[in-house]
Amino acid sequence: MAFVADGASVNWAIHKQHFSQMIGILDLTHALSYAWKAAKALGEPAAYQRYATWIWQGEVKKVIDELTQRRSTLNASAEESTLQDSAAENPVQRAIT
Repeated sequence: MAFVADGASVNWAIHKQHFSQMIGILDLTHALSYAWKAAKALGEPAAYQRYATWIWQGEVKKVIDELTQRRSTLNASAEESTLQDSAAENPVQRAIT
């Protein structure tokens, strides 16, 4: 049996608490769409190819780590203030969470 979910941490907490006997599977479509939106929001749509490769290879943590680093190293600009918005409004934060 399998537990399929997107990358939201709440889903994986539910998996761990109630369905740990099932194999956890990341919903590829959601993960890829979040990665695309994050790369586009960072003004770097070409990064999507790297993110997609990592996601496909099961290395989602690399995507999260890079997006976290990019978010924290942005210069003080309009982009930075946008990245501080809530996860619902911010594609980078949404991809990380």
